[in-house]
Amino acid sequence: MAREDDEEGWQQVQRKGARGNQIHRSTYRKSIPYPNTTFFVSNLPEGCTADNLRSVFKEFGEVLDAYVAAKKDKLGNVFGFVRFPSMKDSKQMEEKLKNVVMGHLKVTVNLAKYDRNGEKDDSKENHFYKRPLVPQNRTYAAHQQRYVGGLYVMISFKYKDDAVSVIREPRLWDEWFSKLHAWEGNSIPYERIAWIKVFGVPLQLWDPKVINQIGERVGKVLMKSEASTDDSNLSIDCMAVLVSDGKPIQERITLR
Repeated sequence: MAREDDEEGWQQVQRKGARGNQIHRSTYRKSIPYPNTTFFVSNLPEGCTADNLRSVFKEFGEVLDAYVAAKKDKLGNVFGFVRFPSMKDSKQMEEKLKNVVMGHLKVTVNLAKYDRNGEKDDSKENHFYKRPLVPQNRTYAAHQQRYVGGLYVMISFKYKDDAVSVIREPRLWDEWFSKLHAWEGNSIPYERIAWIKVFGVPLQLWDPKVINQIGERVGKVLMKSEASTDDSNLSIDCMAVLVSDGKPIQERITLR
């Protein structure tokens, strides 16, 4: 089953299981709000579990997820990840967490650059459309950035010449945008980012590749599944997809 998260909550739809039987799950909502802030934690004691990690770090705030990798890092240290809700000052939290001791070891904590699958972590609270496009040492007049839906952002400059200059300097914006061009009043294709919940996946198919394929049936997957058999909840997972209409997402998918 896949259903969409909106201001009124999840809208339930059903999906058949591997053998065609209907799988019914409770309406439990996986409490992972987005965006969020993830920290990479290393130098953990041998035998450390996700529950141990969660127990220690919950003293600093609500822990959305905790994970300890099965393999060690290049230095032979046990490591993992701790995810908190989005916070205003993640650097300040990072400094606080650097004083954490587990067992007889002082752990090493840094803002995560990659998620537990080794992919770049895009869940930081400072999204590109909230950051100034032009460095402060530039002479361009103040500009305004506004999110207009989907993957589109509108940037307004006080002077046309400034806008033209920025467009001609991709190094200023290619970290955030694939294209940047002047808007001439033409219509913008409607798109929106939807958070969906996938549930009812048979346990033997509980794998991020399978869940991502389900998401691709709905739209373009922007934030992939991080499903793992180490998760505390093996009945529900969430992901972000890009869709081109405003209809509620109600999909019934048969797994074979």
